[in-house]
Amino acid sequence: MSDANEDIRETIWEYQVSCSELYRELNWPCCYSALTKRINGDVYMSRPMKQEIKEACVLISKRRQIASHLQEINCRETRDYIKSHGIKLKDVAKEIGLSSSALSSILSGNARLTDKRRREIINAVDELSRKEKEYD
Repeated sequence: MSDANEDIRETIWEYQVSCSELYRELNWPCCYSALTKRINGDVYMSRPMKQEIKEACVLISKRRQIASHLQEINCRETRDYIKSHGIKLKDVAKEIGLSSSALSSILSGNARLTDKRRREIINAVDELSRKEKEYD
């Protein structure tokens, strides 16, 4: 590894971006190994290329922040949906085949809430709510 592109490696490290993420983001007409060789300093990299990599790192970082924020919103809205229907978390967990702690972990943001899982939770709440109304 050469010191030639150390500034780029520091930028990549600072933003915690992987080479594969950069490769997808940059969409350069070169192979993955050519990109890593440029980053490692084995192949020359022009100033515009370095600037493009820095901009890609910033974009990837911003995209991650937005995704994280959206994930928080989804978790909060799903928790509120469960609460608004007055359904117990353990009942929802049982209905979708999860432990209460696993569901709690998902809704607190410690585990990823996928769209599929969110639909399962909402459907379970609707089903449990319907069953409750039938018993009344």
